[in-house]
Amino acid sequence: MSWVKLEKGNDWGRVYYALPGKRLTPDGFASIKNGIDFENLNKINIRFPSGKESCVSIVSKEEHATVGDMGHTYSVKYNLYGFKANYDEISTWIDLDQVEVWQEDLNVEQS
Repeated sequence: MSWVKLEKGNDWGRVYYALPGKRLTPDGFASIKNGIDFENLNKINIRFPSGKESCVSIVSKEEHATVGDMGHTYSVKYNLYGFKANYDEISTWIDLDQVEVWQEDLNVEQS
């Protein structure tokens, strides 16, 4: 059991999260297939840089991007995942790549 810091990948404009060292394919290419599926994950244990730990509800934010390739442009959409935190009556969204997550909550293997 361990804490991990997720890495963000970018596969033609679609951002995804992966375990450390798993963001790229063996050939060195970004692939959303290496991304973690958060769709059925509601809560996750996180650890802030200060060492404080918490269990949070995951919130997704839909994002849009435009990708250009050889004179053609494509619209893509993807979800960023994070959680809402409240500090001094101010609510803010924190991206999961800003904290460590408990790997076992992700239901993926690191090997």
